[in-house]
Amino acid sequence: MRLPAPPPRLVSAGAAALLALQTATIGAPALAELGPAPAVECQKFGTAECQVLRTQSLENTKLKDKQAKKIYGSGLELAGRGADPETNTIDDAVLAKAEDRFTLVIEELAPSYTGGYSSRGNVRVSRGRLAEALEDYNKVIELAPLADDAWVAYLNRGSTLLALDRPREALDDLQVAKTLSKGDSTGITYSLLGRAKANHALGRWADSAADYKEVVENSPMDVQPFWLRYSLELFQVGERGQALGIVRRLAAKFDIEPETTLVVCAELWQGGNEAERREALSRWNTVPVSSRQGMIAIDTSERLWPPAARDAASTFLAAAPPIPAPEAAAGEAAPTPPPPTASPPAAAAASEAAAPVPAPPPAAPLPAAPPPAAPPPSATVAVEAAPPPPTAPPVPVATGEAAAAVSPSTTTAPDILAQMEALRAQMAELQKQAATLPTVAPPGAVSQ
Repeated sequence: MRLPAPPPRLVSAGAAALLALQTATIGAPALAELGPAPAVECQKFGTAECQVLRTQSLENTKLKDKQAKKIYGSGLELAGRGADPETNTIDDAVLAKAEDRFTLVIEELAPSYTGGYSSRGNVRVSRGRLAEALEDYNKVIELAPLADDAWVAYLNRGSTLLALDRPREALDDLQVAKTLSKGDSTGITYSLLGRAKANHALGRWADSAADYKEVVENSPMDVQPFWLRYSLELFQVGERGQALGIVRRLAAKFDIEPETTLVVCAELWQGGNEAERREALSRWNTVPVSSRQGMIAIDTSERLWPPAARDAASTFLAAAPPIPAPEAAAGEAAPTPPPPTASPPAAAAASEAAAPVPAPPPAAPLPAAPPPAAPPPSATVAVEAAPPPPTAPPVPVATGEAAAAVSPSTTTAPDILAQMEALRAQMAELQKQAATLPTVAPPGAVSQ
């Protein structure tokens, strides 16, 4: 929520008035006789001179020439595409084309048409050319000081003066805009908000708070970001209770916004009782780490906070608990801890288990069977148990340095399992061959 020094808020003069279209080239009379704001003077004293000025003002808000209407309409369309208020994006090339259209209307087709100057001023503000925009708004007020929407020109000029760091001059224009916008809630709101910023820039904290208060009272349920400014002004003039009430309502809507949270915590902490300080710490600990980091990063001087709030923020941040180390993002694998250091015997055993099993040597050929002996008379041949098949030699296992030299990249668990399976198959084949050999009863074996 970036509150300080926003671009001046420009209000269009209204499509109907701007496209009502045509001008008569009528020179404005000497306005000095009526003071800096002839519209205000004429509201009080309806003189004949004011009537002439009123007629001229209305004529200069009209545009009738078809070619001028077409070019002006094209400029409005380009201006709308070049500055999108919804996305806050600027396309300077498109805005330059829009400015050229309005300049053509002003210089060649309708030099007294106020819509051309007002629209070109708006485009120049969007392009950051504030001094040139100021000249356009001056011309609008000169040509039509008593137009129905004259408050728009004063509001635009006052906002531009404020952006140019000329708050005293801005304050005069914004006061005139508020006076002329009677009955128009939009005009009153924008004029009061602009005037509050001008009073703030001049260090008139109480006047600034009063302007914000009037806007809030007109729409008490419409919580808006400027309530933060209202709270800061109240805190500066010693109205801590009211300031907390305002910023708490704002925080209920923008609960994790860093600047809002910092204002709540600072105002609770500075001059707060034990319960309020606990609430400040609770809010600090509850918001996400990113919000706390944003709170620390806020430059309250650059944000134009009043002195009391700046001091309160510094005091609170010095007392707040440190921010914990950032946790792993959701769904992100936690880092794998390093394996524990094993004792030398355990390490040797682990190395042996991981060593590859060498391929077994070929099975030894079976010995030839001896010739059978002649059995004695009436003796039955007893079946001699077959001698056990030759056993495969033991598989050597690498240990010590040999085990450490085995590369895990060349031997894997599937390789070891395959080798073991081959050994089992060879053993089974040897047992099958042994079972087919003839057997001879041992000497003296007689059946019962």
